[in-house]
Amino acid sequence: MRSVMIVDDEPLMLKYLSTNLEQIAPGWCVTGIASNGLEAVSLLQTQSFDLVITDIKMPEMDGLELAKFIYEIYPKIKVVILSGFDDFDYAQRAIRCGVSDYLLKPLNDANITETLKKIDISLKHFEMQKFTENILFSADQLPDRELKTAYLDAIIKENDESARMLYAEACGRLIWKNEPYGCILILGVDCADILSKNDDPDIISCKIRLNQYCTQLAASQGFTNSYCRYDDSVILIGADNKGHLELKIRDTMNQIDSYFYNTYRIHVYGSYGIIADNFLFLQKSYASAEQSVITALLDRSLDSPSDFIRNRFFLEQFQLSLEAIFLDFVSYNDEKLQNDIHTFIHKLPLLKDQKSLLVRSGVFLLYYLTEKLKKEKDCLKSALEKTCSLKDLSPSDPELEEKFHNIVFQAIQSLKLNYHIQKKTESSQLVDQAKEYIYSHYSEPISLTLIAEKLGVSSSYLSDLFHKEIGEPYSKFVTRIRMEQAVKLMKANPKDKIYTLAMQVGFVNAKHFNSVFKKYYKMTPTEYLNKR
Repeated sequence: MRSVMIVDDEPLMLKYLSTNLEQIAPGWCVTGIASNGLEAVSLLQTQSFDLVITDIKMPEMDGLELAKFIYEIYPKIKVVILSGFDDFDYAQRAIRCGVSDYLLKPLNDANITETLKKIDISLKHFEMQKFTENILFSADQLPDRELKTAYLDAIIKENDESARMLYAEACGRLIWKNEPYGCILILGVDCADILSKNDDPDIISCKIRLNQYCTQLAASQGFTNSYCRYDDSVILIGADNKGHLELKIRDTMNQIDSYFYNTYRIHVYGSYGIIADNFLFLQKSYASAEQSVITALLDRSLDSPSDFIRNRFFLEQFQLSLEAIFLDFVSYNDEKLQNDIHTFIHKLPLLKDQKSLLVRSGVFLLYYLTEKLKKEKDCLKSALEKTCSLKDLSPSDPELEEKFHNIVFQAIQSLKLNYHIQKKTESSQLVDQAKEYIYSHYSEPISLTLIAEKLGVSSSYLSDLFHKEIGEPYSKFVTRIRMEQAVKLMKANPKDKIYTLAMQVGFVNAKHFNSVFKKYYKMTPTEYLNKR
């Protein structure tokens, strides 16, 4: 959904477009309205927009001045001018101001639809062009091995289908010419083995050691590896035919499992996806391997695509249980959490070694929660320490499931406490960084979107944090800082012109500065100075 700001001093036009635009042009949504150019400038500093539709004749700051401002400060935002004047001179001036199109009043829905379609195509073309340039440039600069790793990371982490396609194109052009078949193999350490055989078990370190060994093996055997969800290791293997590829997968799995068992007395489980006969389709191989990895974990085996199909119903039910527990976690619903942990346990298969099954599923659940929360695995430490007591349970204990339930519940409570403290600390740090940036750049046309991009968070998230941590919205905070600085400058240099002062505190012109100052201090800058 693309976002639009409507700017018009006619209330009826504002109401019509804000109410009907989404129906007229599906895929577009009005997320801001302003009655003149100055109000639009203020909105641009707090929100992100793809398009501004503005009237050409308005008080305070007209549409052409606004278009020029957007063209210079926010060049990625498209602008469409509305006017009741069929005037070629206006059209020429609008084009010089970077305007994308020009619509005449009274508006025609069909014309609006057509115009926004053209804008959308233009935006997509620009986005894809930049994206393609970045990926193909990086591809040309990387050696074969690094390019394979970049492609594997794109498969795992990149949600945009075009990214995977472009990497595949780049990789297909430069490497793998002799390996037309590919497959993804996911490997993890058996946490039940770790908990039962170590006095001081460290699951995270074992996962790191697994990836390090995979890296060494990759260097000698020509495949590539990386980390995927839950800190498991993922391997991309290529071959000249399907039969050879399946042999390579099983040989690789056996070699890694044998090394880990002989070295650490720990087993490794694995899952591999469908074999792709074109590297463009390796994402499907990763998706099928990732979906079935849980059955390999629970039964400690090498899972294949056929195993995934056979266990599809169980996997769907298992995923529903995980999602229910996550919702209980984030909503602090302990009563429902206890019930959903019981449901989670009862959906597990009945195996001979039920204790190991419970241990593996419990640790997997903790990793699932941290992954969903996008948190560093350090916050798992105290929760995993609580699960260590699982190794003391007897496999024949009639209350095994109940005791497991209590241990997992306590571990999740520990994780929740750590998460809450970490979240609070991160929130405070982000707001402090944002405040520091504002103090250093208040004289510039800064926006919430710009600051959020620099901090690596979404503008909506940063806006919420500002309100919670400071007690006022971002826009009011910036205005307060600018007004306080303006007063200091006025007192220090009372003879300076108002337009000079306005520029020093981040306003585009003296008119806008005067308007905001009067609204804030209930008097004009001149009256404020005379009052001293």
